[in-house]
Amino acid sequence: MKSALFLAALFAPASAIELTPDNWDAETSGKTAFIKFFAPWCGHCKKMKPDWDKLMEAYAGSATQLVAEVDCTAAGKPLCDQVGVRGYPTIKYGDPVLFWGGVIVLYRTLITLSTPHSVISVSTDSPADLQDYQGGRDYESFDKFAKENLKPMCSPKNLDLCDDAKKAEITKFQSMSDADLDKAIAEEEKKLEDAEAEFKAEVQKLQDKYTALSTEKDEKIAAVKAAGLGLMKAVKASKPSGNDEL
Repeated sequence: MKSALFLAALFAPASAIELTPDNWDAETSGKTAFIKFFAPWCGHCKKMKPDWDKLMEAYAGSATQLVAEVDCTAAGKPLCDQVGVRGYPTIKYGDPVLFWGGVIVLYRTLITLSTPHSVISVSTDSPADLQDYQGGRDYESFDKFAKENLKPMCSPKNLDLCDDAKKAEITKFQSMSDADLDKAIAEEEKKLEDAEAEFKAEVQKLQDKYTALSTEKDEKIAAVKAAGLGLMKAVKASKPSGNDEL
C-alpha cells in the first residue's frame, strides 16, 4: 500500500493541484475553476488521468484560471460530499466560491432518512456557481472547453472586472482591519452553522414523523391480518361457484 502511494506521488505532475478543505480558499481565490473529483481505484479516472494531468500542467501558474483535482477517498472527501459527488469522475467548472471571506459553502446537502423498510433522500441546492461538465474526456476536449469557459471573473485580485457595486463591497472589506474582518467572517460563518443546525433539526423531525407513520401503518396492517382477512379470502376462494352446483 505504501509503495503504491509512493509511486502515485512520484509520477504525479509537479504542477498538479489537489484541493482539500485546508487549501481550497488559497487555491481558488479569484479564479474560475475546472475541477475533477475522483477516486484512485476508478477505472475511468485512471484512463483520463494522463490527459487531466497534462491539462493541469498547461494551466499551472494562471492568475485567473484553475485546473485541479479532488481525491474523494482522502483529505478531499468533505469537498466531494459538499458538491454532491455521486460517481467518479465528476467534473465541475465555474466560480468555486459563493461568499467572500474564505467561506467554503455547502453546495449540496444530501440527508438520508433511513427506516427498516426504505431510504428517503432529501437534497437541497444552494446558488453556488459550479456546473457539471458534460463534454469529452480527452485532452483536446478539456483544453478547448477551458479556453472557451474559464474566463477571468470579478474578485479582490481582479477589481477591474467588477461592477461598481461589487467593487465598492470589496473595497469596504479591504479597508477593514484584520481583527474586524475576522470578526465579520466569524459572524457570517456562525449564521451558516445555525442555518445548517436548523436544517438538520427539521430533517430529524421528518425522520421521526416518517418512522412514526411507518410504525402506525405496520400496526394497522398487522391488525387487519389478525382479524382474519387472509382466511376470509381463502374461504371465499374455496366455495363452489354457481356453475359447480349445476
